[in-house]
Amino acid sequence: MTDRSFEYPADYNFEDVFDKNFGFMKDDCFEVEVEFTGWSAHYVAERIWSPDQRITNIGDDKICLTFSASSNVELIAWILSFGEEAKVIKPEWVVKEILNKVKNTASLYCQ
Repeated sequence: MTDRSFEYPADYNFEDVFDKNFGFMKDDCFEVEVEFTGWSAHYVAERIWSPDQRITNIGDDKICLTFSASSNVELIAWILSFGEEAKVIKPEWVVKEILNKVKNTASLYCQ
């Protein structure tokens, strides 16, 4: 604790600031498309990840989630948490970043 204080501006609304897209950290907003299969498809479909999300069924136990995000660090960690049951479709720069992380992680175990 410190003796410093902070007062929220009178017109501050947390929901207006933080409930617009995926991610707590706010940077430039971008659209994401991810395919989920198996248990992850059911898990993802049961939740709201971004107010603008769209979920499309594309087969048995397979969905496509399209939504806006504002934090690439949080997004990539979230996608990687689903392992082989999540595949990024777009944007291409996220696909490349996921691929690099998976290759670097695999190299730790391939000796």
